[in-house]
Amino acid sequence: MLLSMNADQLQEIDVLAKIVVAALAAVIAWRQVSIAHAKLKFDLFERREKIYLAAQHFANHVAGRQIVDEPELQTFREAIQPARWLFDERVWEYLLLMHGKAIEFQHCIYVRSLPRTSEASKIEQDRRDKIANDFYPLASWWLNQLEDLPAQFAEHLRIQSGVIHSLQLRLAATQRARATNVKANRISEWGRPRSTLVHRLKHWIRKE
Repeated sequence: MLLSMNADQLQEIDVLAKIVVAALAAVIAWRQVSIAHAKLKFDLFERREKIYLAAQHFANHVAGRQIVDEPELQTFREAIQPARWLFDERVWEYLLLMHGKAIEFQHCIYVRSLPRTSEASKIEQDRRDKIANDFYPLASWWLNQLEDLPAQFAEHLRIQSGVIHSLQLRLAATQRARATNVKANRISEWGRPRSTLVHRLKHWIRKE
């Protein structure tokens, strides 16, 4: 069939093959951009989730044991540092509030453990009593965080299923597009390399 075509027809085939390959390449490029965007969202989710889990673990630790260990506080402090860039101001301020409440609770527990002595002045003892009396309100605050904390993060942790599903669909679509591109190149060998094949066909036609 190809041998019966003239040079103009072969040139048209060459142009058409270039258009098909270019269109498929554009589709694949668009899919790759979409996948990169979806992956970026999923990476953001994973980094946010890591901070959320650290905050949840710390809240469970403080509320459950009613103590604030310095190593646990330091781990929490380090874990939440990236939050200022990964969340909005509201979540960042909430994490700072948790940190402040932890330090306040830690100091309250320490003061509460001090023995009452005659050496302390009445003013000093009253100050200690006031701090110690904050123990139960603070303990109650931490218990409430076991319910409040998920609500504080909920808006930023709802993208997991959607992003994963989107990423899977786009990966599958890109694989199909690549397979179609390979088939097109195999079926239309005049498109790879097209100029060499057209030159040969023209040579064969002249021989005929």
